[in-house]
Amino acid sequence: MNYKLNGRHVCQKIYIYNVIDSELGDKILSYCNEKEGDYLKRVCIVAPDYFPVPAVKGGAVEILIQNILEENEKQKRLDIVCITKYDRKAGKLYGNYKHTEFFPIRMINRNSFLGTLLAALNYGFKRIFKYDIRLNHRKSKYEKAIIKAKVDVVIFEGENRIFDMRYTEIVGKNKMVMHLHKTYEPQTEWEKMFQNFIAISNYVKNRFVSDGTISEDRVSVVYNGIDIEKFDKKVLPGEIESIKEKYSIPNDKKIIIYTGRLIEGKGVKELIEAFKICKNKHSTYLVICGGGFSNNNDTSKYIKEIKELSKGENIVFTGFLDNQELYKYYSMSNFAVFPSLLEEGFGNVIIEAMLSKIPVIISKRGGMMEIVSEKTGIAIELDDEFVNNLSKAMDKLLSDDKLRKQLGKNAYCFAKDFSKENYYKNYCSVIEKICGEKDG
Repeated sequence: MNYKLNGRHVCQKIYIYNVIDSELGDKILSYCNEKEGDYLKRVCIVAPDYFPVPAVKGGAVEILIQNILEENEKQKRLDIVCITKYDRKAGKLYGNYKHTEFFPIRMINRNSFLGTLLAALNYGFKRIFKYDIRLNHRKSKYEKAIIKAKVDVVIFEGENRIFDMRYTEIVGKNKMVMHLHKTYEPQTEWEKMFQNFIAISNYVKNRFVSDGTISEDRVSVVYNGIDIEKFDKKVLPGEIESIKEKYSIPNDKKIIIYTGRLIEGKGVKELIEAFKICKNKHSTYLVICGGGFSNNNDTSKYIKEIKELSKGENIVFTGFLDNQELYKYYSMSNFAVFPSLLEEGFGNVIIEAMLSKIPVIISKRGGMMEIVSEKTGIAIELDDEFVNNLSKAMDKLLSDDKLRKQLGKNAYCFAKDFSKENYYKNYCSVIEKICGEKDG
């Protein structure tokens, strides 16, 4: 057992006994336990290399990592090293995390002269030698950071373009963990690279181990956690009225909300088609929140198509909304719809909606089925009658106030279990279990 004393490790009680008498040794160890606690497992969290941590530019996985770091400041169960993409704004927040050491990865700005020169050189190398200079330079930076970190376990948060067997060779396979943040088919290469995996739902786990390449005992399930305080809070007087006025929504109309990316796989087109044939559509508004990718309110072909489809209907497009503002939009809504056509791994937005005491309608896809039941919402089979059945489900909740309120109440009680506090505890328990197996 290791202990900390004034920031230094005092290793093994027997060492103290060999230097001083056992009574004084016990007092020192008692002091170590009181002040610092047992030796904390040193964990390297490798964030995706798209957005920075802290999550100043959003990103679902980045927000989850930030939740871990914030909870670790309170519960202090881990000694964390976070390898993340460098960002000036994010860097100013590093000081808020006393129990996390950040290793920011800086890359040459693509828009600089040197960046333009490197891009041209890289283009030639990829064509002639099939070698990506920029990517391998990035990998070498991550390699140096992982070596410098000297950790008990390395956790890659989601699929990353910098994946490389070199990390496994450096730290050993038994220290390598991958957090599966979406649905993946079995991967032979990942089996070679990682000893353990964390899945965000049982559905993700079952798909990942379906062909036997990776055994079930190597995959643990940890459901995502939400910062409940961001969604379970009261709206100030006049805020909902202000939003309705902004989008010209009459106060006497019911509201259906969708939040998420406006891409084909999310089923937004099908949602609009279903709304257009609702019997109650004239007394209702459909509010669609989100952009094409992250905070980019682009005008892709798909977005143009669904906006054209919505003309003449009570349908509002808000564009991208800051995560801090979403609770206001949920609070003014009667229920939420998430008609994904994809095999979703989990569904953070579902929990967010539930925390505003509103029921949800979902498609029967992936991990969403693990968080929505007949007590909290309605699940629709994704078949040839999907649009018609989705429309009927919306009409059912629009016309039955008692049912809608009861489902919303149940949804709220259920969603509170998905707190970031519980997420952190479950995350730590899995890491400690993995480290225990490795040490054993």
